[in-house]
Amino acid sequence: ITACILPLSATKPHELKTNASISALLHINPDDDPIVAEPSEILFLISDTEKRFKAEDCNCQASVTQPGEALFSSPLFKGKTSYRGIFAPAIPYTFPRKAVYTITLTGEPKTLGAFQSFSISNDVRVERDSATANQLPYNKIIRAVITIILLIGIMYVVKIFFIKK
Repeated sequence: ITACILPLSATKPHELKTNASISALLHINPDDDPIVAEPSEILFLISDTEKRFKAEDCNCQASVTQPGEALFSSPLFKGKTSYRGIFAPAIPYTFPRKAVYTITLTGEPKTLGAFQSFSISNDVRVERDSATANQLPYNKIIRAVITIILLIGIMYVVKIFFIKK
């Protein structure tokens, strides 16, 4: 039943990945479902169970790769930062084609021992193109119809067995 109710996404949105004491949550605008050849934003929520991570003390790098090919790399924090928001600064990136990409966040402390170095990767499937971006995907329509039918069925069962006339 939950498979019918929970939407499937082209990415694994908001999946917490951990390496040592550092965890990172990947978010991609728009809607964790990037569109081919249109600008996206890659964001990370970074946390440290040891509470030692500080953005200003990190040589953090975000990269986008495919097997055997480095497509993009950028420092996560450029210059002085007062990283206090929920997500680290957005990194603009345009996915060039429909494919599976690996987005990796790496970090090394500028000061030895400030926190443990880390590397966290997420695989992202880019399937939407501009022609289909504004259309409702077929599988979402089917799931919505099935969910509505299930809810009507549950209401009918409740009415029959639990509501006394």
